[in-house]
Amino acid sequence: MKTLLAAVTAALLAACASTPSGSPAERIAAAEKELLAAKQVTLRFSTRTTGAVESHFSGAMNVLQGNIASIDADGEMAKKSATIRYSANGKPAHVSDALVITLVRMGLTHDLYELSNGQPPSFIESGAEQSLKLSQVQWDAKEKKFTYHLVVEGADAGEGELWVGRHDYPVRRKLTVHFPNGDMKVDERYEWR
Repeated sequence: MKTLLAAVTAALLAACASTPSGSPAERIAAAEKELLAAKQVTLRFSTRTTGAVESHFSGAMNVLQGNIASIDADGEMAKKSATIRYSANGKPAHVSDALVITLVRMGLTHDLYELSNGQPPSFIESGAEQSLKLSQVQWDAKEKKFTYHLVVEGADAGEGELWVGRHDYPVRRKLTVHFPNGDMKVDERYEWR
């Protein structure tokens, strides 16, 4: 009985030690900081959008410190097949930070849209820290998700739900983005490597 009690106590202490603390916004910021400090961030993803922009992609993203990164994806953007092969090898100055911050705060769809149209990802020249913000962040412990408003360049751009796993790393996102011609619904899933 003492052994069982000791095992249960140890398990509870371990669970408490690994449970993130702080306000919902502080928890997201802590997860982002941990990812920014990581030597390597590697994940597989799948994305789907409906509404104002129709798309779907599956692929992988790899980000290393020193602005070394790659995004490889196959899918469709606006009913056209798209193959994305993006890489950065030390430049521009904010590639690593921009890709990680964008992933945490708004997901990959915007970067995939730009890359499928022959443009580089946003914020890699000036950084994403000030351009992308989360407001009204709430935590739903039962669902293990954050809800929030996405603020882009000072304007409320939409509402999101972000399910998280270990270390509060994103595992799924649903986002509604508002455009003049209607809303875009985003559904993204992430598998960490």
